[in-house]
Amino acid sequence: MLPLLKNKKVLYVCGSKIVSNLVATLNTNDIICDEAIVYETVCINNKKKIKLPKNSTVIFSSPSTIECFLKNALWDDSYKAISIGHTTEKYFPSYIKPIVSETTSLDSCVKKALELRN
Repeated sequence: MLPLLKNKKVLYVCGSKIVSNLVATLNTNDIICDEAIVYETVCINNKKKIKLPKNSTVIFSSPSTIECFLKNALWDDSYKAISIGHTTEKYFPSYIKPIVSETTSLDSCVKKALELRN
């Protein structure tokens, strides 16, 4: 990606919590990168823990979704976790072994979840 963007200006559209160092990497490689925060993950704390059915598949699109889910639900060993990418994968607690989607898109996560169902 770096050779394609060298000496260009790009915009990184992101959430308020960022776990990658993409902007710094681009800026140190002669790529002017601005960032625009366009969303924020807000975690609502439920008074009662959510209990999903056995063998549920849960898609996690960011480290903050992992954190929020685990604040509000009890993890069952029968559940399957799908991670949108390798960066998010690093934030799972050791007792959850996620399956990483083929590409970093929700569409890819859903396809992976449907594959697991069959």
